[in-house]
Amino acid sequence: MIKKLVIAGLILVGGYTLVALAGGPFKYARTWLAAKMQSAEDQVPLDLKIQHARDEVEKLGPDVRKCMHVIAQQQVDVEHFQAQIARRSSKLVTDEAEILKLRDDLKRGDTSYVYAGNTYSSSEVRSDLRLRFGRYKTAQESLKRDRQIVAARRKVLIANEKRLDEMLAARKQLEVKIEQLEARWKTLQAAQTTSELEFDDSQLSRTKTLIRQLSKELDVRDKMLSADGKLSGLIPVESSKPAKINTVDITDEVDTFFKTDKKTTNATTVATK
Repeated sequence: MIKKLVIAGLILVGGYTLVALAGGPFKYARTWLAAKMQSAEDQVPLDLKIQHARDEVEKLGPDVRKCMHVIAQQQVDVEHFQAQIARRSSKLVTDEAEILKLRDDLKRGDTSYVYAGNTYSSSEVRSDLRLRFGRYKTAQESLKRDRQIVAARRKVLIANEKRLDEMLAARKQLEVKIEQLEARWKTLQAAQTTSELEFDDSQLSRTKTLIRQLSKELDVRDKMLSADGKLSGLIPVESSKPAKINTVDITDEVDTFFKTDKKTTNATTVATK
């Protein structure tokens, strides 16, 4: 897919260049080609673009390592230069002390002087003092220039170290932004997948219907069992209340009925007469 996109991009770029050079009636074609190029760019998957951005950040690695190498060399050079300056400064202190000693000796006005077991005339000492003093001034000027050079190198080193820190911070910031973009993309993908999810509830509906039918069938069977118990003529032992038994004699019921009815009849006859 990437190869196809690259080929399509090259074709579009070449066509756009030719049309741009042609001008005139092809001005609308330039707009069309620009729209096609934008369309091809829009068709590139977002995760591929994020990976491309990550690869671009990785390409900063060689530049960072090159800068680190240059800074390491500069640090070593400055350290060595400073060590040399320290040694030369120490030697100048010794040379100054020797020059001042010869000067003080000559001021005494002696005709000869003894140094390290050797005797020197005043003219020899004066000539040696002049030579030492000239070398001292030359060494002092050279040391001054070298100190300026090392100061300039240190300034460049500090600037490069700052630049390296900025590069590392910028690279880290880009890495963080890419991670944030990837996290946002995954969140959007998850939301899109959830929104596009179509749940088939036909099986659920069929299962609910089956359960209702089974419940109805069990209710019917329960009713039938109850009816079978009534038709058998047996005493429903499971009933919590005992059945009422009529203890009144049937003859007493008949006498009571007709006795009451006879009194009523006689009373009606007397009234009629």
